[in-house]
Amino acid sequence: MNYGDIKGRIKSRVNRKDLSDDLAAQFVDEAMTRIGRVLRIPSMEQLFTVGVSDGFTGIDIPNDFLDLRAVFLDHTELRRVALPEFLRMHPHDTPRVFTRMGPRFLVRGTPRPGVSVYLNYYAAFGALIADSDKNALTEASPDLITYAALSVAADHFVDDRQASWEARYQSILSDIMAQAESLEMSGAVMAVPAAYDANDGYAGY
Repeated sequence: MNYGDIKGRIKSRVNRKDLSDDLAAQFVDEAMTRIGRVLRIPSMEQLFTVGVSDGFTGIDIPNDFLDLRAVFLDHTELRRVALPEFLRMHPHDTPRVFTRMGPRFLVRGTPRPGVSVYLNYYAAFGALIADSDKNALTEASPDLITYAALSVAADHFVDDRQASWEARYQSILSDIMAQAESLEMSGAVMAVPAAYDANDGYAGY
């Protein structure tokens, strides 16, 4: 499902003449921001690789970064520590720890040139601008975006359906996160089932 489809669903459910396309887009944008604060599923994971050269001290945090999973130096996972502990360690030791300082993850120690540092992190979903745009979440779980946006819309219009739409959003979110946690333990690949049937009716959870 694309951006335009989701905005159309929102306008249809709210069913108000004063709900413009631009306002529906604002509701979707707020919904995506809210979802990005809490949702952590395998399709959001990225691996950023940096080759070590002379003078290496750390990694610039990618622009789409939301949350960290792990940092590896070749096959060794580095341990995250608070800045005071990081600074107490000798800068020429074998690298074992890292910390965050502003827009960078700093590695304490001196990795040998030629090895690689890997940043495993959760990334924001791709931006939705044109009506034809899609991202991993619009295709896997458009219902989550729809009900998050409907909750925002109901708050904006002081709509009595806000509690119902918010509860549906929370239910879908809980189901997706429970599935992700289960698949994380099993090592399987997550495929979020669509909550809408082929006839455009809500199938429910």
